Amino acid sequence: MNLLEPVWDAEVDAGDGALLRAVRLGRHAGAQQLAANLYELEPGAVVSPLHFHHRNEELLFVLAGRPTLRCSSDADLRDQLSARGR
Repeated sequence: MNLLEPVWDAEVDAGDGALLRAVRLGRHAGAQQLAANLYELEPGAVVSPLHFHHRNEELLFVLAGRPTLRCSSDADLRDQLSARGR
């Protein structure tokens, strides 16, 4: 799989006509317990509803653009970003 020219597994309306494209990299690589996904979002698209995980963490790489991240409170998010030198 070429990350620069992915073959998308899905292309769906992700809110207000904005498209979300996704490919399940982990599945294509044969992973059974690791989820690794590549998303391409048009402005206004939403990847997933606000959610949380009990037993795993989530890692997000932004290659271009400015995403909006949500958490339980705006203050929590500001504190987390400040702690990481943002």
